[in-house]
Amino acid sequence: MGMFDSFYDAEDREWQTKAFDCLCDRYNVGDRIPAPNEGHRDAYQVSIFGPCGSTPSDAYDSFATIVDEKLVEVPARRDESLWLLDYCGGWIDTPKGDDHGRV
Repeated sequence: MGMFDSFYDAEDREWQTKAFDCLCDRYNVGDRIPAPNEGHRDAYQVSIFGPCGSTPSDAYDSFATIVDEKLVEVPARRDESLWLLDYCGGWIDTPKGDDHGRV
């Protein structure tokens, strides 16, 4: 079984991602998040899976929002104006209207 990092929402439910260092780190809303391995962004979303501990049919994919290296919302709806980091740490989507291409 692979390692991951966890984000916790206001109800202390666990959401997992492999987008960062996968050291089983725990992050709550307001915590500083390390910059992604490739291509720093001031504001972006990361794909997460959870909430953990629920049955597989109750768990679902969602997003966490990070602004200025701080976790600001989990879970969150997809904000297409922000960059998207996939579950494993690759940049997969650019903001609508951004003509700079992918990282």
